[in-house]
Amino acid sequence: MNTSTWTAQFTIRAMRTDSGRQVVISGMSGVFPDANNVYELRDKLFAGEDLVTDDERRWIAEHPEVPQRTGKLSDLRHFDASFFGVTSKQGQAMDPMCRNLLERAYEAVADAGANPRQLRGMNVGVFVAAAISESEKTWFYDKLQANGMGLTGCSRAMFANRISYWLGTHGPSYLMDTGCSSGLSALEHAYRALQDGTCDSAIVGAANLCLHPYVSLQFSRLGVLSPEGKCRCFDNDAYPQQTQTFCDNHLYGMYEYVTIVVYKESDEDVSLKLYELLFSEVLIVRHIYGLISLDSEQVPSDGFYRFIICRQTLVCCAANGFARSEAVVVMYLQWASEAHRVYATIEHMRCSFEGFRSEFAREPSLPMQEQLLREFYAESGHDPRTVEYLEASAHGIRSWDATELEAVSRVFCQDRDTPLRIGCVKSNMGHTEPVSGLCGLAKVLIAMETGCIPPNLHYNNPNEAVDALKQGQLEAMGRKKKLHYMFCSSVLNWTLMLQVVTEKCAFNGGLVAVNSFSLAGSGVHLLLRWNDKVKVNNGAPTDRIPRLVIASGRTEEAVDYILKELESKPLDAEFVQLIQDLHSTDIPGHTYRGYSVITQDDKRLRSVKASTPCLRLNF
Repeated sequence: MNTSTWTAQFTIRAMRTDSGRQVVISGMSGVFPDANNVYELRDKLFAGEDLVTDDERRWIAEHPEVPQRTGKLSDLRHFDASFFGVTSKQGQAMDPMCRNLLERAYEAVADAGANPRQLRGMNVGVFVAAAISESEKTWFYDKLQANGMGLTGCSRAMFANRISYWLGTHGPSYLMDTGCSSGLSALEHAYRALQDGTCDSAIVGAANLCLHPYVSLQFSRLGVLSPEGKCRCFDNDAYPQQTQTFCDNHLYGMYEYVTIVVYKESDEDVSLKLYELLFSEVLIVRHIYGLISLDSEQVPSDGFYRFIICRQTLVCCAANGFARSEAVVVMYLQWASEAHRVYATIEHMRCSFEGFRSEFAREPSLPMQEQLLREFYAESGHDPRTVEYLEASAHGIRSWDATELEAVSRVFCQDRDTPLRIGCVKSNMGHTEPVSGLCGLAKVLIAMETGCIPPNLHYNNPNEAVDALKQGQLEAMGRKKKLHYMFCSSVLNWTLMLQVVTEKCAFNGGLVAVNSFSLAGSGVHLLLRWNDKVKVNNGAPTDRIPRLVIASGRTEEAVDYILKELESKPLDAEFVQLIQDLHSTDIPGHTYRGYSVITQDDKRLRSVKASTPCLRLNF
């Protein structure tokens, strides 16, 4: 297909609106493994830190199939219940994901420069994503003295409803679960709700916690967890080929060629015994064939029967998999004309489901992923060749990564002039499951704000299952820079196309895409345009007039921290106005107020005092 045909295809159905009616991301907040906010995440991503750890904060691994390495939030114990109008008893019975979502929702709204009090009675939608609540069992089934608080505290419907109740908003409020794509699915629902007028702004959040080892055991037996606890996105070294021994009916790993060891218990048929063993692990087995039969005379002296099973027997052949991880992320969406701050503009979003497959929750569908991308760009009116960076959904599973990158190659890279840079935040923090799409989005917004793309970790050699990566590999920039350029095959006359970002590199603006695909087959694609507005005079005032900055908080230390942050940086008139808009109206529960007069010659006049406490802590 020539360039003119491509251009025609992606302009026929171009959908354009005036800039004021574009949906923008104006607020962002999150907690991540060992990173208590987006700023800490930014610093750790650029430092190349692996946020997956093997400490015992969640559990002591006593089962060999449960990896000890997971990504963990630093603090789940503390919660300011009274600020959110929650009684102490209810707060104790509240799912820690719900508590974290409340806190992050406030932070995201405040980050947008919006006073939460001003949202009361407004048509604000709340769209929350979560999958497995590992607190439900405790409050629903284990505590016989339950007083009903567990139902309102741990019911996942309350994750969204509690935020709407606290803010006093009237828009749609619900939780959704589409598996690993839940976070971006919730964002897509919010985006559509704004477009069709269902709500005027939207809070989008997602949460995931790894509290019980048996949930990880289920993932392990599904064959998707990495035994080493690393997510090697796009990397071929993630797929070792070796022999592993299993015994006592336990499966300790997933490799291409394995030896199954079965204890001799009777004279019953050995093959039947093996079948019973394997089918008891129904999540592991695809087909049984390639067995080597043994007569009783061939039984080794150690009393074991040994069988060699072809690699096709395993569901996830040679897949190293991912490490599980925790995160809570919230975004605030507004119309561009009403936003005080703009991180990025949402150009378009689309969801799809892959439909029937021969093996549910096993292998993704290449034709359906390609169809999602082609229909997306036909709808949006954008040429996919203009996308500068793709935050992939890569799970570190060989066939899944290969399918996604092949679909990306076919849609983004035909007749492309420059390589498409790709990355995945899972390599840095593990797989946060329903939050993974929003974690990828947070990474993209960090790149847009800083002008640099954070590096991928654990990438050394391209996945050999991906033609786009393995054929004609060329490290054009040399090993020191670790910018891996790959040529793909001559099919469809593709050219230099994919570049995995393994070191901090410049982001020069433009369009950025985000993928999110789930185990079951739900997929979401997001296209963002960075905010290319250039600050006048770099934000500095053009006059010498001092600026009065006001702030409020729950404690004197909180107000002092806000004012010190403002005083420590060059005077930015726009940011001062953002803080002014947020704190000029009373925020219920903020019992301290303060001010600082900031001048361009570094003179300061500051005061922080307790204010009259509000009689009502809710709105």
